[in-house]
Amino acid sequence: MKTSREIVAEAWHLTIEHRAKLFRYGFVPSFFSILVTAMYVYYQVQAFRYSPLFSDGKEHFQIAIARDLLGFTTQSTLVFSLSLFAVIVLLIGWYFAPMLCRAAIVQLVTQARNGEKVERGFSSSLLRFFPIFQISLLKRSLAPFSFLTEFGFVARNLTGGIMLIAPLLFFFGVIGLIFLFFASFTTQVIMLKGEGFAGAIKISFQTVLQNFGQTFKIMLLFLFVELRVILNVLIVLFLPIALVGLTGVFASMASQTVGIVIAGLVLLALIFIAAYLTGILFVFSEAMWTIAFLHFSENQDAVEEQSSLPPTSTAISPQSASEASTDYNVVSYTHI
Repeated sequence: MKTSREIVAEAWHLTIEHRAKLFRYGFVPSFFSILVTAMYVYYQVQAFRYSPLFSDGKEHFQIAIARDLLGFTTQSTLVFSLSLFAVIVLLIGWYFAPMLCRAAIVQLVTQARNGEKVERGFSSSLLRFFPIFQISLLKRSLAPFSFLTEFGFVARNLTGGIMLIAPLLFFFGVIGLIFLFFASFTTQVIMLKGEGFAGAIKISFQTVLQNFGQTFKIMLLFLFVELRVILNVLIVLFLPIALVGLTGVFASMASQTVGIVIAGLVLLALIFIAAYLTGILFVFSEAMWTIAFLHFSENQDAVEEQSSLPPTSTAISPQSASEASTDYNVVSYTHI
């Protein structure tokens, strides 16, 4: 049985060896994830800034930003069409790209480990779209990101009930983390065993329970190895500040419109760099869980195969029984 370190090392080796074909599946979801998360953090900061906690303004920030966005998008038909197209692409890239790319990575890493041709990752994930979508929806609902969003809304608008609701959110957040840990292999089960929504959850839970110690060690090793979390935090904290600062600098040098455009282009370049740095680690994270699942499955298959074999027994032939009886009589006679 391989150790946790060996599983992580094998996943990293496959990631680096096949990064030319795997990297795109990490770059695209990382790009949209960083972009949306940066916008989300900027929105949360501004929402708290103009909330009743820190401001006595009569108009909510949500209403003000909605009015500004509506005024911008309704300038002309072209602006409205481009804005609608950008929102659709952003939502599709943010929600669907990560789950489909994860599924594709599972397929491609399995092919690479088996010595097969590494191909057709995305098309394979599309064939399993609905169970992957169901699992992704459930995981997003139970992720810490969702509970932080709820906590932020409560803290801004229901200050009197924060002491009552915060413990409940914390409790359900812990339950969500436990579920996510036991559901670590759901994508692998869907892609490699062809299971549906319920079957994937069941087999993932069974796999983690049967290999709890090693799974937990892999998760801890991954937290130490994967710098993506730290990079994402730094990037997410930096990008909104960079956006505000760059907009102010360029706006002071030229017209406001030119300043916003230049700041947007610079910000886009920073997001591309950030997505490049985190994309390879996105691939590595899914490759690690895939290698672990394949290893655990192989061990379980070996145990089941061993247990299905008939027990070995030594048959006694009539001749051997006769000889044994004669020997026994001889031994018995010598003692008389």
